[in-house]
Amino acid sequence: MNVVAIQGSPRRGGNTEIVLDAVLAGLIEASPAHVTVVRAADKKISGCVECFTCQTAKDVPGCAVQDDMREVYAALLAADLVILASPVFCWSVTAQLKAVLDRLYACFKFDETPPRCLLAGKKMALVVTSGGLREHGAALCEALYDSLVAFSQAADGGRLMCHLMKPPSQTRNDAALLARAKEFGRSLGKPSTRMSTRMEEVERAAILQALRENKYNRTETARALGISRRALIYKLRRFAKQGYPIDP
Repeated sequence: MNVVAIQGSPRRGGNTEIVLDAVLAGLIEASPAHVTVVRAADKKISGCVECFTCQTAKDVPGCAVQDDMREVYAALLAADLVILASPVFCWSVTAQLKAVLDRLYACFKFDETPPRCLLAGKKMALVVTSGGLREHGAALCEALYDSLVAFSQAADGGRLMCHLMKPPSQTRNDAALLARAKEFGRSLGKPSTRMSTRMEEVERAAILQALRENKYNRTETARALGISRRALIYKLRRFAKQGYPIDP
């Protein structure tokens, strides 16, 4: 499993880092995984400039902004699981993480109906730490995450919400919290009951991409995919009923 964790806290050794480390430890216990942690605060990532250059690129982000987000795009596209981790800053995720999320606009291709997302089929999860209660900003982080997962056609791996956090020195010794974090990580590493759904999403994305690449020619598309034309037609009819375009 290829895992990318976007760590949104600018503070080293803080609560978010401590909890995320426990989550990743549990995940690795449950399943062999290659884990990449991206500290957003260490990257030079500016906000989206709304130039729409990305919309001229079909199968890559194609963002015109030249900064560290390019390596983040590459990591995300190669990931099976994406974990977003952030403390609550003024009723939302941190500015550093929000810049990354804003730049994900390049992963959506809006000239297609419905919009296609390069992250479709990937598993996502959320880790939030907060000094207050859920209604003091953490709920808005959840709402942001829920919208991202739904619009991305990603699989929701769940969320770990840690409220009323103490100083990091106490968090490191909070056995119950760290155990909960590790268990959440283990749940992310276990085979998901949604595997069939995710596989269907990946299959659909691959078939529709092949269809576009072969200029909607059914025979050539079936040959490229290594399946019969009859099987392809059956799948395309199902996609059409789901609202996906199967003709130019």
